[in-house]
Amino acid sequence: MMRVLFPTLVLVLVGCVDGSDDGGVDCTLESVVSVSVYVQASDGAPVDGAIVTYSVDGGEQQTADCMDDVCFVGYDTAGDFEITASYDWSSDDGCCWSNDSASASVTVEAGECHVEPQSVTITVDTDVTCVDQGDTGDCLP
Repeated sequence: MMRVLFPTLVLVLVGCVDGSDDGGVDCTLESVVSVSVYVQASDGAPVDGAIVTYSVDGGEQQTADCMDDVCFVGYDTAGDFEITASYDWSSDDGCCWSNDSASASVTVEAGECHVEPQSVTITVDTDVTCVDQGDTGDCLP
């Protein structure tokens, strides 16, 4: 029994050492969101339909992936993020509208395996402006 157990134990121990000099840190293959962005109205309510764009270290503008009330900006990307949330809405007749944008800056640091994720809330003005309609139904200036 000891002859079977000893080689198995050595195999298990050797299998746990990968030979790299990483200080024993085991990193996962998962991708971590760099910044979670929450867009809200001035009353604190989540804003549906906001568009979030960002750049990292002054690079090219990219569009964030949004789901429900959160947008995901960058994946395992460290650097200085400039994030803009914009809200643009108009009624079907075009007589009422709301549009605003706001920005935030955040720095994401690289961690041992992944970035240190950050979270930011951006507030946009969602107040609706309307103009009167004339007798023809057209918007009046």
